[in-house]
Amino acid sequence: IGELTGSPESIRALPVELNRAVIESVASGIQLVYLAAIPVVALMVLTAWRLRAVPLRGTSPLDEAPANGSGSPSTDEAAGRPAGGANR
Repeated sequence: IGELTGSPESIRALPVELNRAVIESVASGIQLVYLAAIPVVALMVLTAWRLRAVPLRGTSPLDEAPANGSGSPSTDEAAGRPAGGANR
């Protein structure tokens, strides 16, 4: 079986009856995968269709005036952490 997965030439080298059996089994397996994927894809499309559109935020927190009164944001605020270094 390991030789069959290496290349199409190894499948072509098989006797005719075995060649057809291998090709039909691969085709059947691929068909099953696609048939199983159809409901999953349909569910994903319906879920995406039902999602509510949320508008993007117009400003960045870095665009707002700094809360520490120094005229520039603190290192923690610039890094996106609350002032005082508390990580939540």
